[in-house]
Amino acid sequence: MLGPLWQATRDLHHQAEDHPLARAMIAGTITTQAWADWLQAHLTIQLALDPHLPLAVQRADALALDLLALLPVEAQPSRVAAEFAASLTDTVAIFGAAYLTIGAHRRGGRVIEKALREAGRDLPSRHTSFDDGPAAEAFVKQLREIPDLAPGARRAFVALSAVMDEIVARGDFEAPRAEVAVAR
Repeated sequence: MLGPLWQATRDLHHQAEDHPLARAMIAGTITTQAWADWLQAHLTIQLALDPHLPLAVQRADALALDLLALLPVEAQPSRVAAEFAASLTDTVAIFGAAYLTIGAHRRGGRVIEKALREAGRDLPSRHTSFDDGPAAEAFVKQLREIPDLAPGARRAFVALSAVMDEIVARGDFEAPRAEVAVAR
């Protein structure tokens, strides 16, 4: 069972998965710059979340290590991520966002990491590995059962979709190969 929070965010979850940047991640065509910008946005958000989260699911350190591994490519900061991070001031916002970010790193991140590897891309993804996987999974499952977090989770999905829009708008973005072929 996926839980009431998943049901309350399913539409936005599918929208985010269908975003051109998300499709580029899965296709393995995302540029190194866009990957760095995506990780930087997550770091900005995670720095606001981590002080409120159990140690087993804190991700800021892992995201920072991924960004260091990308040097000399330097991530561009996200205005959207900074504004969203500043809004994480109450329980619903914090844990609604944590449901999305921790779940995304734990599940979607591993799918993306595998897809990048299969495409021959060696982009750092330490943030998708949890030292205590069962504890991280238990945390996400716990949040998934709290329907009152839906407004916070929905805001987080909207914010991350806006971050993806922001990265695509910068122009350093490569669409999945199938889309490129169709466009020609």
